[in-house]
Amino acid sequence: KNVSWQPTHEALDRSRTVLDALHDVRRAGKQEAAQEAAATPILEGEEEDGEKKRRRKKDAAAEDPPLLKWTLANLNDTSDTLLKVSTQLKDGTEPVYDAGGGRHPSALIAQRTLAVVQRKMVLLRAIEGR
Repeated sequence: KNVSWQPTHEALDRSRTVLDALHDVRRAGKQEAAQEAAATPILEGEEEDGEKKRRRKKDAAAEDPPLLKWTLANLNDTSDTLLKVSTQLKDGTEPVYDAGGGRHPSALIAQRTLAVVQRKMVLLRAIEGR
């Protein structure tokens, strides 16, 4: 008798929910970096073709450090920008935990990053209050 395993629709839905949420979590805080890369000026008289545009986007992505390292290294943060990143991380991880994906490596890294962002935000608020 040939028995094949077929995942239930519930399991597939849960997996899709986790993967979709993790996709958003991995990109939390990167909108500003993407906007900066898109705003990179093109030299006068130089026309950007499709290949140059793809190469510029690839270079910007390669230089984009993980959010945890970026948060630790960035000296120009404000508590408001960190609040936005914190909200993105919280909103992105809630569906992951609701679907049972709390032990996924990306979810764990997001939790560490959230702790770093929140601590830095507290320290910046104390400094901004002076």
